[in-house]
This record gives sequence, C-alpha cells and structure tokens, in this order.
Amino acid sequence: MKDICPNCEKETELELIQRLEDIKVRGEVITVEVKYYKCKKCGEEFEDPRSGEDPLDKAYGEYRRRHGMMQPEEILESRKKYGLTQNEMNRLLGWGGATLSRYENGALQDETHEKALCLAIEPRNLLKLIEGTPNVLPEEKRDRLIKKLRAAERFSLPKIL
Repeated sequence: MKDICPNCEKETELELIQRLEDIKVRGEVITVEVKYYKCKKCGEEFEDPRSGEDPLDKAYGEYRRRHGMMQPEEILESRKKYGLTQNEMNRLLGWGGATLSRYENGALQDETHEKALCLAIEPRNLLKLIEGTPNVLPEEKRDRLIKKLRAAERFSLPKIL
C-alpha cells in the first residue's frame, strides 16, 4: 500500500503489521490484536489514524466482557430507553456532569459506578431515584416516567437471587 508516512512525510510503501499486544487493565493483562503500518523508507511504525480502531478500547471492552460489566452502548441504550439526558441521569445518580458521557464514550467505569448503573436501570430502582429527587426532572417528564415505571414494575416478574 502506498501512502504518506506521518514520520518522514514522504510518499512510500507501507507494510501492514498485525500482532497481538498485551495491555494491562486494572492489573489484568488483556491481549488484543493491533494493526500498525511500517514505513519502508524510515522504518517507523505508526497506527492508521483513519482506522478508528483503538487497542485500549478493545482492551476495555474485553475487560468489561470478562467482568460482566455494561458496555458503553448498553449504558447509552439504557438511559435513552427512559428518555433521560446524560445530565438528568448524572443528577439522579448524584454524579458529576461529565461522568456518564465518559462511560458512554468508552471510559472504563469504576466498580461503584457500575453497580449504581446496573441498579438504576431497573424500573423499581429508577422509580425510587426519580421520586427521591423530584427536582431533577421537569414535572411533566417526571410524571410521565413515574407512570411508565410503575406500569413496568407491575408487569415484571420478581427476580430470584
């Protein structure tokens, strides 16, 4: 493949290199496949900025999978399922303004926040959060959500631990 090397800034042949790399995530080694290009002129290796692949994102995703944690897209879907904004969900959970955004965009949530998220997406628990912090949501939205959550609670089967 011919392209411009970002290191020597010359048009040259690039060699695609695929290999496994170990990335430590919270003390645990996660092995992920990474792709690099090697410039045949200067010999430097670099990631393709156009690929959109991030080895750290892959490692975080695998870490979450191994530990049964919510993936970013699951966090986003759960919040949107109830029509809540990031700001509203952050306020319901008592978190800082950017916390949920970071998790929805791939940052690895800590264990405490993971537990809070898992609890908060259950209708019964979300209902308690909304009722316990009435000033977080506009009145009409709050009333609509409370009605929806109470209906969901009535139709859900009790979980057996």
